Amino acid sequence: MPAYSRDGTAEIAWASQKRYISLYVMRADVLNAHRGQLSGLDVGKGCIRYRSPAAVDFTVVHSMLTAVAASRDAVC
Repeated sequence: MPAYSRDGTAEIAWASQKRYISLYVMRADVLNAHRGQLSGLDVGKGCIRYRSPAAVDFTVVHSMLTAVAASRDAVC
């Protein structure tokens, strides 16, 4: 599973599953701030599950990546 790590701690990761693509956002503050933009998707505590690559909204993903880079809150 490819992941972005800072100072040895993973903050973002992607995984390809049998029925979906998962984006793991390990910063709860970032995921919670974007929940309104993720309506209609299967969203867990730190995971967003996309049923197909076409379902990925890269504008929202970019926003989350930018927020993770700026965040210094605890990693979940």
